[in-house]
Amino acid sequence: MREQAKREVKPVELEVFGPFELSVKKIGGTRVVEMTRKELIELAHRRYPRHNFAAKSGCYVFALRSGRGSMPYYVGKAQAQELCREALTSDKLNKYHLQLAKKSGTPILFFVASARPGDNKLPASVVNELERELIDACCLANPEGILNIHHLASARGRFRVAGVPWMGAGRTRGKPSTTAQEFNRLWSRFRAFR
Repeated sequence: MREQAKREVKPVELEVFGPFELSVKKIGGTRVVEMTRKELIELAHRRYPRHNFAAKSGCYVFALRSGRGSMPYYVGKAQAQELCREALTSDKLNKYHLQLAKKSGTPILFFVASARPGDNKLPASVVNELERELIDACCLANPEGILNIHHLASARGRFRVAGVPWMGAGRTRGKPSTTAQEFNRLWSRFRAFR
């Protein structure tokens, strides 16, 4: 029992790939994504030649880049299919097109997948946990615009920590207590690298 406790659990090494700019065309004044799975794989392979994006699983984030910043709108996961296929399915494209009709900006995708070139498939538990973390982070960045509906309810609205705006359902009214301020300072370094 003690030997099991001594074993060090190694974290799964992941990497962020992208951003990959999605090509668009105008149809009747509305912008739509015209990039194919094959074109996305080729684009990813040109940027990261050691990785096989025709087989990689993981998570992806759809965002719109405008000026010097970007805003996330959708987080998805790819377990059964590879990232490039899952990110461009017809239901995902419909979600992207809704945003392209309402917002200006260049559509981009980020992939979060294994950092090791030969390691294409991630365990389902890792992909699921990663998706929840990314949805939570994107909800913090764009609470009114995030398109995800699954996991969002479990990530937001279950609790609210008074004076700690980054935990739970958001800010509470009034000035944070001295204890809450100290608690926030305790975690500030952690949040800076998160």
